[in-house]
Amino acid sequence: MSVFFWASEAASAAGEHGAEGAAHGAESGGFPPFEAALFSHQLFWFAIAFGGLFYLMSKKVLPNVAQTLEKRKNTIETDLAGARAAGEAAEAARAGHEKLLAEARAKARGSIDDVRAQSAAAMAAETQKSEADVAKTIATAETKIRAMRDEAMANVRATAADLAVEIAQKIGGVSVSKAEAEKAVDAGRSAA
Repeated sequence: MSVFFWASEAASAAGEHGAEGAAHGAESGGFPPFEAALFSHQLFWFAIAFGGLFYLMSKKVLPNVAQTLEKRKNTIETDLAGARAAGEAAEAARAGHEKLLAEARAKARGSIDDVRAQSAAAMAAETQKSEADVAKTIATAETKIRAMRDEAMANVRATAADLAVEIAQKIGGVSVSKAEAEKAVDAGRSAA
């Protein structure tokens, strides 16, 4: 109940003060800032407040703001200069990197060309050596073949002469010397 009692007393006190304020306003003529009799006092205090604020702003606040703005401007300019320098350094590094890559590619191409040339030279030398070995082998084989053919031909002549002697004896009953049979074989070979 005490809470209810206290709230009701506060409401009645507010009502009494509100009624007094309304009566005072009606007697004085309205809202005080708009009363013509108070303009000179208001202008005086406005000039003092404006002068005080102007002095405070111009001597204390604005120099601090200007100093902060100057520091900020210097910081931004320093950061921009650093960024430009870093950008130029990055561009120089990129150009150097591209140059190194181009040199490495050229060196690799040169190495590949050298290896190809060496391989081609080695293959040509090996081919030439193989061809020489083959030619030598062929020449040796041809020599052996000629010798074998000559030997075979010599054996054929001797065999043909022996056969001629035997045939003449068995078929014709004639005795022929080996020299005569060889002459007959040679004559038959030259006629063929």
